[in-house]
Amino acid sequence: DKIKPSRIDDLSSLILTSEDFPQNQGWTLKDRVERARSDVSERGLALGWKRGYYASYIRGDLKLENLDYSRFDVFISEYPPENITMAFLNVTESNDIIYDSLSDPRIGDESRVYKETHAGDTNTYYTLEFRKGTIYVRTFMYGIRTDFQLLKDLTEKIEAKI
Repeated sequence: DKIKPSRIDDLSSLILTSEDFPQNQGWTLKDRVERARSDVSERGLALGWKRGYYASYIRGDLKLENLDYSRFDVFISEYPPENITMAFLNVTESNDIIYDSLSDPRIGDESRVYKETHAGDTNTYYTLEFRKGTIYVRTFMYGIRTDFQLLKDLTEKIEAKI
């Protein structure tokens, strides 16, 4: 199967709105920006990164005396059809981070999900990545409280917009 180029004119149209989040949980949009070449890794540029968008959402309290929060980040990128399958993370464990693969969430044309354990860090980290056509999306959820099912649900809402 040949990978068809994206027909999406504006990547910001893939960003979630407050209505996409569970109501009464206090999720708010923190950042929403078009990504520039300077925001992309050398590896991403070498793969022919074309354009991208980023958004982050936060729930909870970041005051030092009450670190009860969750964060959800979305990175969206477009790559040429010949390189899109190489956009996925090359996870290499280090002394500081351990990656545990979880079952395939079956989102888009190809997807993967990891739980990350960071040495000396009490936060829980989940990374879900998928591609659909030439669009690559990486979502993260991390914080003191995380909800893996919510990560998957929100990522599926992004996938449905592609």
